[in-house]
Amino acid sequence: MTENRSTCSRCGKMSFLKSQTTVFILLVILFLNVSSALLGKMKRNPKILVVGAGAAGVGAATKLLKNGFRNVQIVEAEPHIGGRIIGTKFGQSWIDLGAQYIHGASPSNPVYVMAKDMGLLNDSTEEESESKGWRVFSKQNKKIDTTFAKQVYEFGENIILNSYTLKKSYTQGQNQSMGEYFVTKIQELSTNWSSDPHRSKEVNGIFSLVIKNYLLDIGTSDLRDVGVDAWHEFGPVEGGELNLQGHMHQIVENLLRDFPKENILLSTQVTKIEWNGSFQGSEEEEENQYPVRVLCEGGKEILADHVLLTISVGCLKALASTLFHPILPSEKTLAIEKLGFGTMNKIFLEYDTPFWEEGVEEINLIWEDEHPSNALTSEAKEWIRFIPWYEVMPRERFNHSLIGMVAGRAAEYMETQSEEELASNITQNFREILGNPSIPHPKKVIYTKWHSNPYTRGAYTYRTVGAKGSHFDILAEPLPKDKSLSTQELQILFAGEGTSRNLHSTVQGALKSGWREAERLTKFYQTPGTSAESEETTPGTQ
Repeated sequence: MTENRSTCSRCGKMSFLKSQTTVFILLVILFLNVSSALLGKMKRNPKILVVGAGAAGVGAATKLLKNGFRNVQIVEAEPHIGGRIIGTKFGQSWIDLGAQYIHGASPSNPVYVMAKDMGLLNDSTEEESESKGWRVFSKQNKKIDTTFAKQVYEFGENIILNSYTLKKSYTQGQNQSMGEYFVTKIQELSTNWSSDPHRSKEVNGIFSLVIKNYLLDIGTSDLRDVGVDAWHEFGPVEGGELNLQGHMHQIVENLLRDFPKENILLSTQVTKIEWNGSFQGSEEEEENQYPVRVLCEGGKEILADHVLLTISVGCLKALASTLFHPILPSEKTLAIEKLGFGTMNKIFLEYDTPFWEEGVEEINLIWEDEHPSNALTSEAKEWIRFIPWYEVMPRERFNHSLIGMVAGRAAEYMETQSEEELASNITQNFREILGNPSIPHPKKVIYTKWHSNPYTRGAYTYRTVGAKGSHFDILAEPLPKDKSLSTQELQILFAGEGTSRNLHSTVQGALKSGWREAERLTKFYQTPGTSAESEETTPGTQ
């Protein structure tokens, strides 16, 4: 009896152990199946659509390719790559219709490093602080003493640039505008320059020139729209300003040299981005469910796991309310509303022979009836007063050519004129100011229209009065923000110079923002065999 009980006991234990083993095996199988599914999801090759082929879009797409992603496509509304970086033939060489300056010409700037590696620095010119080639004229060819003009100009410029002044102004309240602050300081100090009324008019004209150049730098129509504390968002920039003189577009072209040309769709405008959905792909695809559907003009439809959007803040301002479904979160809409987006246009003039003196590389025209308070706003009717002129150098490449730059509403008005009207109005102005009725009309005129271009709607981003630095960061945040309400993270990512808090309005700011979002996706997928280096450790960004 005991032996039988013992035998039954052993059988029971064996049965129990067998059942436990079976459960364990089933759990292991279940775990492996779930893990395999998750691993497959994380390791599969996602479809990534980059909208915009400017510096940010090209930077993002090429970085993704480098990091191991293979299903990357670029869609661009323009018939060319580059976005706001575009070149065209002029005379015997090329000119940059968009960005042409490297802001911070040093090894810490990836754009500088690329330009150097490509041998593009040989023709570049560095902005110089001395008065060589710098001239200021008032009515009837009255040349203002260059030393005096430079002294007054630098004094006015330092009101904004001086770090102590900036720190002091910042403590006076974040809602003070740059224009209000500048004019207040000028009124306090300009009387110290001279008791001579005529000399005072020259001082006011030169101070007005300072304001006009800041309108150009920022791209705004009114310095009273720009927060005086905005300059705090820019960190210390190593190196000076470098003019690439018609070569900037080559950097974008070079970046794309190894990118599959069949993966670039030009002349394709995006009209709607539907996200947080579940869209069915083709049956040929192994995994054919996608959270994002992009609709394009002409009926083209593109499904994607991730859309990396690099369109300008100007386009976001105009299209955000209709471009996205569901609509953008309120905090992102507010950021788009608060950030400013201005216009800066260029006018290129070519002559058979120069009418300006040998060695004069910059021509500044001032009006003695002008006061700094009147120059704060770039008025359409006074557009011609807001244009400084520079000789395009060297002459061996550009013949006898001038470039003029104009910002804000003056730039917008300029776009409405024909080449003939521009040539006539500018020539008449030169003749009056320089006192030379024989100045010829230019033989060739090229000018930009960044404001009326529906794919840019301006030039670059700036921080307005009332805007915060955090608005740049909010604009850069990917969607959806609440991960618990979505089946897929990082459906829409945002890049472009307008998403760069410390480098907005610059080419390197755009480029590095594209790299930032490419690295965000890389880290999310942890793609095998790729380096998930951060933006800060990318070669050339230190």
